[in-house]
Amino acid sequence: MSEQPQPPEAAKSEAEALRHAYEVSRFVQDRSREIRGAKASADIVRAFAEAARELVGSGGTQFYLRDAAGGSMVLHKTTGDTTIRRLGASPWRPPKDMLEWIAKERRPATVPGDSERDWHTLVPLVVAGEVSGILVLDLPQGAGEIAQQTVEALSFLAEEAAAAILAAEERARLDDELGRIDMERSFLANILDSITNGILVVDLDGRILQINRNAAAMLDIPSLDVLGQPFEPLVSEHVRVELRAIFDETLQAGFAMERLVTTRLGGTEFPIAVGSSLLRDDALQAFGCILVFRDMTASREMDRLRKLDQMKSDFVANVSHELRTPLTSIKAYCEALAGMPRTPKEMEFLQVIDEEGDRLIELIEDLLDVSRIQSGTLRLNLEAGNPGELVREVLAMPKLHSDQHRIHANIPADLPEMVFDWNRMKEVLINLVSNAVKYSPEGGEIAVTLSVAEGNLRIAVEDHGIGISAADQASLFQQFFRVDGSLTAKVAGTGLGLAITKGIAEAHGGTVTVRSEPGKGSVFTVILPVRKEVPRVEAGTAQPKFG
Repeated sequence: MSEQPQPPEAAKSEAEALRHAYEVSRFVQDRSREIRGAKASADIVRAFAEAARELVGSGGTQFYLRDAAGGSMVLHKTTGDTTIRRLGASPWRPPKDMLEWIAKERRPATVPGDSERDWHTLVPLVVAGEVSGILVLDLPQGAGEIAQQTVEALSFLAEEAAAAILAAEERARLDDELGRIDMERSFLANILDSITNGILVVDLDGRILQINRNAAAMLDIPSLDVLGQPFEPLVSEHVRVELRAIFDETLQAGFAMERLVTTRLGGTEFPIAVGSSLLRDDALQAFGCILVFRDMTASREMDRLRKLDQMKSDFVANVSHELRTPLTSIKAYCEALAGMPRTPKEMEFLQVIDEEGDRLIELIEDLLDVSRIQSGTLRLNLEAGNPGELVREVLAMPKLHSDQHRIHANIPADLPEMVFDWNRMKEVLINLVSNAVKYSPEGGEIAVTLSVAEGNLRIAVEDHGIGISAADQASLFQQFFRVDGSLTAKVAGTGLGLAITKGIAEAHGGTVTVRSEPGKGSVFTVILPVRKEVPRVEAGTAQPKFG
């Protein structure tokens, strides 16, 4: 039985359906490319909404997004609302439970609106298995249910948009992560370049993982662009041998004792100390070695200066001890000769010898005191005493007085007893009062004032002499320093008295300050903590510990 030819109307309808299907397919392909070409999530959503609205001939759209907390759907953007309001109607909004039903079903649906001629299509946007948004399309009046082909096209575009959004979010996340990694790498590089030591990090095969500028400078490596290269060909032969030995020792023992290596830069030798340790991952597996380089030029110079200073102190102490023995004999013979019958001239000579011997002995004692202060071996004989009585005893000494000076003391009646070394503090006061006398050549008044404030005893010695400039005050307590000037040239002294004074005050846990103005005089103030008990003696020391 032969087939009956299709009626013309049926053939025309089939051809029309095929043409429409082809057009929809081309439309979906074009819009799919636009969606995939958009980079930002907002552009992807815009392209999807425009394609869906054009596909169904929608006059308006609504786009809902799930809130940041993962809760309900929230209206994000609309189109066409203005036209609807201009016509005197209110835009239709889907109920909350309808939005949740669409999100649960994860498929498009067409639902009636407020009237029989008012229909809307809701298309879910599924990203990574979760509905992150819903597009609502306002269908033309009287459109009713949309064709299955259109629903399938909408679903396909929604899937394309979801995939594009997922890719955009992942791309944004990767960009943020790469930006963070770049910032951390730059931050780490800045830290490494700011470190004064050289840092070289290599893997277990000796290839460079990281190097800072100081390491490149110390090893005479011209560029930092050496990552991934073996370190050995980049350094000189002598340094290569040493670094290889340190590297091998580190791999075997986990670290290497710091050793001195001499490198040559521009024809000049530089000593560098090299230390190392293994680098381990979170599983404590070794994956590399870090080498730390320290420039020892300054350290060597400091060590040399310390040794010279120690040699000077030892020399001064030894010479002082050697000089004290013959001077003691000279003094003894002078006393013996003075007891024998002598002519007046002979007695005068003996007196000169005796006085000069006393001056030399005082100088030797000063030198020994300076040596003890420098070495930290100055011993204090701490006992309870009244500082007011000490001041009275010192001011009663005839050698401190002269016809041109009036020395008086201001001592409070309620001055407390405290712990201090009587003889050492007596030496301090003699130094300060004698200086006040010597540096007041025109005479005048010298005041010694005692006071207690904030738990500290303050002994101020004030004169109205020649004064001291601000520049000289900065060096006043240094050993052998003397103020240079015509007014001080005739004043005898070694420049040790104030250095000893400060050392004794600091040994008591205190200090010495000066306030002075040229031509108006000076005030030297000794500040000592008021202590009622002898401080403890720490193990391994022979000196009480203040503090």
